[in-house]
Amino acid sequence: MGSDDARRCPPPVFQPPLPARPTGRWLRWRTQAWLLGCAIALAACTSLPGGGPSNPDNRQEEQARTMYQTGRYQEAGQIWTRLAQSPDSPQADYYYLRASDAMVLAKQWEQAQLASQQVNPDKLRRQQQFLLALVQAELALAKDHLDHAENLLRLDGDRLSNDLFARQQRLQQELSYRRETPEARSLLQLSELRSAEDIRGASEPVAFMRELDPLSNRRLLEMAAQPETGGNLRGWLTLTAAMRQALFPTDGNPVRQWLRENPTHAVDRRMAESLLDEYRRSFRAPARVAVFLPTSGRYQGPANAIRDGLMSAYLASEQAQGSWLRFYSVDGNDGVLDAYFRAHDDGADFIIGPLTKENVQALMEVPGLDTPVLALNQVQDMSLVELSLADLIFSFPLSPEAEAAQAAEHALSFEHFSAAVLIPDNLWGKRMSDAFQKAYVDGGGIVVTEMRYASRQSDHSAILRQLLNAGPIDMIFLAATPQQGRLIKPQLKFLDADHIPVYATPQIFSGTPDNRADRDLERVAIPVAPIVLNPTEPGGVRLASRRNGAMDSFYALGMDAWAILPYLGLMARNPDLQYSGQSGTLSVQGNGQVQRHLSWVLFQNGRLGTFEEWPKVEIFTGSDGSTDEDRGID
Repeated sequence: MGSDDARRCPPPVFQPPLPARPTGRWLRWRTQAWLLGCAIALAACTSLPGGGPSNPDNRQEEQARTMYQTGRYQEAGQIWTRLAQSPDSPQADYYYLRASDAMVLAKQWEQAQLASQQVNPDKLRRQQQFLLALVQAELALAKDHLDHAENLLRLDGDRLSNDLFARQQRLQQELSYRRETPEARSLLQLSELRSAEDIRGASEPVAFMRELDPLSNRRLLEMAAQPETGGNLRGWLTLTAAMRQALFPTDGNPVRQWLRENPTHAVDRRMAESLLDEYRRSFRAPARVAVFLPTSGRYQGPANAIRDGLMSAYLASEQAQGSWLRFYSVDGNDGVLDAYFRAHDDGADFIIGPLTKENVQALMEVPGLDTPVLALNQVQDMSLVELSLADLIFSFPLSPEAEAAQAAEHALSFEHFSAAVLIPDNLWGKRMSDAFQKAYVDGGGIVVTEMRYASRQSDHSAILRQLLNAGPIDMIFLAATPQQGRLIKPQLKFLDADHIPVYATPQIFSGTPDNRADRDLERVAIPVAPIVLNPTEPGGVRLASRRNGAMDSFYALGMDAWAILPYLGLMARNPDLQYSGQSGTLSVQGNGQVQRHLSWVLFQNGRLGTFEEWPKVEIFTGSDGSTDEDRGID
């Protein structure tokens, strides 16, 4: 760079990272960003190392240089190409070199390749030969020929001019990134989309955004907040996070909010809408999906409902185009093993099911399991899963324990901090009690007493009196079937305890509305899936497999299993992403388990209705003049 050039051009404003021990992918990205900035700043204010034609009257040459320095690379390259093609041009190799360099910066790869092939390196000066090697290295990177690019970049840095050295470092950083992860490569590509002309449609930037899927929204926003991240890349990172939030309908509009916060970004409103449409379309169901379900025995009813829910969602889904859904029976001792190998031979690339815990565990034990799975029950022992497949094993259980834990959380949200637990004297009751008490105590509640009733007994008055006299309580947690619930709740009312809130699990509801019978469940709160509140299908009918609502939860499970299939990986890395399904509001935890967040309803006059606070009930005075509080009843 000449002295005049040095006076005209300020030094680069980017500063190198300061830590003495540069470790980690992000620090390398910071270094790359600084070097990229240096290269851009230097390129804008330098002439070609080694000089060019000495004829100062060459107006086209001066015009090309001006365009190059102002970022109009394609126009500059076109002028240099014309100069090189002039019959009497003594500097054709120089002009082809300049043309190839300019076309590379303009990302006109084919034209850059053609120009560079016309250059005879022997007719170039040393610094010009170095520039040719860097141009060819950039072309190799554009074609993903990483080994060739690495060979071309093996230049002696001490012999390079400052601007060529900066360019070499930038390309070496890019090469390092490209060898590491696709997401790092996409970060670099997105950072270079600075204008509407660069974007050229929605498919390319969306492809780059999808390459960032392994990075969580939290990580994207952390990267965007780094001072070293340029404004353009910051915009792309936050837009990617907003696109993810916009995948599922929400109360707000994340992309519109992004547009308000990034008014100068190259993506305007129309482009943002186009990108969002393309982004949503990029999530497709797997091409060949195998479903493992029992076809006989005690689980045939739930399996039939799941099957019909899957088919209903599959037939209604635009994402199902080009996919097939095939069902395999897992009956018999070797049912799971047989089903797996038949599905494997059929080319299945995803498995939904099995349904029972035993079958799920049997599938995890299949030798050489190499197909992603969405199990419809809990995976008990993830240590059986191959490490390479561990992040592709998902589970979607209808867990009563999770429902009991949600009862605890909901009670605490109403500031009900002391509880009595009433459960049947069986294994299911113990499971419900353990799950409730753990969540309740962890949340700051106190369990005053736990009482167990005989499932076949009708008169529970003695047990209920002991429960009510155990101490002051704010609530009762009840685990019961519809029949037992309809016996217990009226007896609580008879004992003047109707004002105490009762929380139960969904098992207390039969699934079929019965206004007369359900009056005996008055003021019992339960968590329910959306399908319970809106059970009618298009056409106003219910399929027989739903059994008048008794199997609605399994039908909804099938619908939602298909609906979230394309998003499972992204949701697992972003537990804040929530899909509003028929079985609940769904999120996926880091361990691959789908969690259902249910709505809370209250039995009122025999019907289920939403509520925001508990209705008040008069506290009666006993014949001896004592109140409920005097008798230890809160």
